[in-house]
Amino acid sequence: ASDISVDTNYLMFTAHYLAVIKLAIPGKIQTKIMGYVVPIFATIGSCIVIWAGFTNPFFPYFLLFCLVFVIAAYVFEKKHPEIETTTVTEEDESF
Repeated sequence: ASDISVDTNYLMFTAHYLAVIKLAIPGKIQTKIMGYVVPIFATIGSCIVIWAGFTNPFFPYFLLFCLVFVIAAYVFEKKHPEIETTTVTEEDESF
């Protein structure tokens, strides 16, 4: 059952890998290897792990459980703008 949480993490990692590619498109990540090659291979690896997770019959239930918390966190952030959140800005160009 612990493999289900790993699979869910890899699902989230895939979103991060796609964000890296989005940063590489305008040139915020300087090298093509770190901006495109590494995230593409990481995404392929994540897809393999996620595909294996689908073989567990409890995976959809755990995914739904995690999704509830992700949505709750998003709603909380929108309802409480006074709480400071951080985002990547142009000043953070240390890639």
